Amino acid sequence: MCNGPQASRHNVRINSQTKYLLVEAPTHAPLTPRVLAGAALWLAGWLTNMQADHILINLRKPGETGQLKIYLP
Repeated sequence: MCNGPQASRHNVRINSQTKYLLVEAPTHAPLTPRVLAGAALWLAGWLTNMQADHILINLRKPGETGQLKIYLP
C-alpha cells in the first residue's frame, strides 16, 4: 500500500492518464485489424472468465454448507 508522497505521485499519474483518455485522446482512432483482433481476444477472455465463474458458483447445491471439496482426476 502506498503512503505519503508515493501515493500522491500515483494519484497524479492516474489523474493525468484519465484526463488524456477522456479529454485529449483522438476520437477518430482507426479500426485496424490489430485493434479488432485485440478487442476480440479481450472479449473471448472475458466470456471465458464469466463462464468459469458461473460454473464455480453453481457447484454447490442449494442448502449445502461447509467446505466444498473437488477431486480432479
